[in-house]
Amino acid sequence: MRINRWILVLLLLAAPFTAIAQGKKGKGPDEFLRAQAYMNAPPAAQATVSRMLVNPFGEVDGVLLDSGALITFPPHMSEQLAAAVRPGDAVDIKGYPEMPGQIKGYVITNTRTGQTVMAHPKPPAGMKPPPHLRGVGLKEMSAQGEIRHLRYGGKGEVNGLILANGTTVRFPPHVSFQFAQLFQVGRSIVASGYGTENQYGRAFEATALGPSGQPPQAVYQR
Repeated sequence: MRINRWILVLLLLAAPFTAIAQGKKGKGPDEFLRAQAYMNAPPAAQATVSRMLVNPFGEVDGVLLDSGALITFPPHMSEQLAAAVRPGDAVDIKGYPEMPGQIKGYVITNTRTGQTVMAHPKPPAGMKPPPHLRGVGLKEMSAQGEIRHLRYGGKGEVNGLILANGTTVRFPPHVSFQFAQLFQVGRSIVASGYGTENQYGRAFEATALGPSGQPPQAVYQR
């Protein structure tokens, strides 16, 4: 009986951490239910949009606030987010902190217009080109400048940098360990790769990067 009580205590202590883990890994219908639950939650942030964020394919996948907070949002909802908010708009963000300075957005409301966009599951895949053809439209790009913000992946790894000129530099997980000393706010980098530039922003997947003033190192080994 004593053993059963201890098991119960351990389960109760673990429950909050289990919920957090599920919050980070939720997909599909679970993610949609979570977004609905946040509709009536208090805002995690209230500020003004200073910049739209895009991924290397040109999809709007978040916003940067004038408070310095970085808000992530599903890239498949790029059109809905771009239609709801723009730089200069005051917004309420409902979601949870993924990392210090970064919030996973579930519900974003433009307090000027009252328009709200809520995260939805990614729709079933239709007719899409093979994966190796998805990047055919990307162009060669480069950037140099000071790191202003770090972007984090689902496991807490740094998977992107936002430079002073607004360019987003993305890279695979192993790069965050390879360049751990370099990926710090205030450091200056040089990078090159392939991506997109449109009316919402500029972003590319780095194929080479390094400290400013030094030749960039390849991040994809052949």
